[in-house]
Amino acid sequence: MKVEELAKERKVLIRDLILDYMKRHPDEIFSYQELMRALGLTRGGCQGALFSLAQRGLVEKLSLQGGRKVYYGLPETIKRAKRILKGR
Repeated sequence: MKVEELAKERKVLIRDLILDYMKRHPDEIFSYQELMRALGLTRGGCQGALFSLAQRGLVEKLSLQGGRKVYYGLPETIKRAKRILKGR
């Protein structure tokens, strides 16, 4: 097996871990640091998987405080959070 294939398989596994975790916590949004701690992931692996999930539309991103705080969640959860924030 080529090294590139191993890296690709690992990325898929990390994406699956993150997506499964979010589905088990559908009313929560997460920083990548929270996901790293909860799932025992590296920074690069977590960020890469979140980027990939977001590109596929499986996860959305919510930026607060001018982008200083970034959260990820299932699309419906992020939409709900945005509606709540607009209601302020």
